[in-house]
Amino acid sequence: MTDQDSEERAAGAEEEILAPEQILDRFEGPWYPAVYCGSGWFPLIERIDAYIVASYPSYRIEQIKEKYGGLRYYWEPDSDAGIANKSEKEISKLAAVRDGVVRIESEAMDICEICGQPGENDSTNGWYATRCPEHR
Repeated sequence: MTDQDSEERAAGAEEEILAPEQILDRFEGPWYPAVYCGSGWFPLIERIDAYIVASYPSYRIEQIKEKYGGLRYYWEPDSDAGIANKSEKEISKLAAVRDGVVRIESEAMDICEICGQPGENDSTNGWYATRCPEHR
């Protein structure tokens, strides 16, 4: 693979790809409402959304992106109260939901970001990506 191939691959991974509307509607804050990863991970993003909604129906998304070949889903619960104002039960609930999100995110390390087929996380010239053999 040439340096140009690596640069093109990296640029393709950073392209803005719009996700389903219900997910884009949850964005709040300084980030433009877009998902910065390939559509091969959209099923994981939809699962994460459904998982969070079960506990926090009005949660907000700060950012969804690819980083080091993995999926990152940055979100906050629907209440703005700081952690100091939360009960122990609420803190435990939030920790459990965050752990579940991390488990789903980690599945992306074995799924091609481009097509959703089984893939492998690998580094080429310092760029990490999770790709199937066809998209390497």
